[in-house]
Amino acid sequence: MLIAVPLNAQNTLLYGKAADYRTKQITFYSLPDPILHLKQELATTTVASDGTFSLLVPINETREIYSDLEKYCGTMVAEPGKNYEVALPPYSPRTSAEAHSIYFKPAPYWLGLPGTDNTDLNFSVRSFLTDYNLETVRNTTQIYQQKSKEVVTQIIERLDKKYASIETAYFKTLKKYSLAELEFAVYQNNIDFIIQKYFAIQPIQPDHPAYQRAFDLVFTDYLRKQSQDNRNRKIITFINSGNYTDLVAFFESKGFKKEFAEMVVLKGLYEGYYTGGFSKEGVLKAIQMAQSATAVPPSRPPISSAKGALRPNSTVASASATACPPPLVSASSAPNPNLSCPWSQPVMTWPRLPDTFRPAAILTPSPTSSANSWRNREPIPETPMGSRRSTP
Repeated sequence: MLIAVPLNAQNTLLYGKAADYRTKQITFYSLPDPILHLKQELATTTVASDGTFSLLVPINETREIYSDLEKYCGTMVAEPGKNYEVALPPYSPRTSAEAHSIYFKPAPYWLGLPGTDNTDLNFSVRSFLTDYNLETVRNTTQIYQQKSKEVVTQIIERLDKKYASIETAYFKTLKKYSLAELEFAVYQNNIDFIIQKYFAIQPIQPDHPAYQRAFDLVFTDYLRKQSQDNRNRKIITFINSGNYTDLVAFFESKGFKKEFAEMVVLKGLYEGYYTGGFSKEGVLKAIQMAQSATAVPPSRPPISSAKGALRPNSTVASASATACPPPLVSASSAPNPNLSCPWSQPVMTWPRLPDTFRPAAILTPSPTSSANSWRNREPIPETPMGSRRSTP
């Protein structure tokens, strides 16, 4: 299922030359839905016989965009109205088995940007995620086993200091919610602290990948767990009776802003339909009520998508797993590369729920980027831009 392109979008030009893709079709899309992770197709073109291609991508704000390229899923951050020369990965067709497997996921690949100025946001993003990765890998035991708040505080301070000069809103959100994941790792026994600091009264940013990851991390299975607390048993009553309005009001009474309460409730309803514990009829009735009761625009697309998904024999639930964010899976230990989800995210992630590990397994910007020229930065190991993101 695809969702519609937003109105009032500006055109961003992507162009390049990829001889091994000639006559093949390439499509770029985004993932603005934080609940079902459905694709929003942005633009499609056919590569010319000489290998050249160009397409206008309509976006109304800075966002990460993706392109499924057989064995790879290319990704980059696009800003409205900018032009980008893009280098695609080498063409590598899927095998017949891969093409027919519902479990196959294309390997994430930072698209090359050979004509882009080294002050471009992409270089800042990739540099930050590389540094984040190095910090989490170096301190895995202290973070994920010892739950050391002191170590996490030190990492946050180092990254904050190193990237203090970057004021781009997209980057600040990336940094904020990447660091939120670190804090969550050591505050799992005090989840309310994380919720109040990063979510309850903060502006929601449902289409930012870092926000989506942190939201999934904190709120996967949240509604069910809350309903098991004797003090919150009314949650079950509200859901089983399809009372969406009172369910949202319940979380508002806990200090959640209305639009965020709606997002938490929608995520919980969607999960609850498939995991059990709630009446499916009640969930469907609540979703139906949500369509008329929800006044907050960011929640509307997930409502429509969820309503379409929560039907007997629906294919949306499985189809959404083909998008770049991972499906909801549990993990109870620290890093295990064999469990990595190798599809397009700004960061390659391990399956996650409460005890998780999410190193930023991406490539470091090239020597021509600003990664090693910004002041107050230690040298960063060099690897080519436009290469496959590998697991550390």
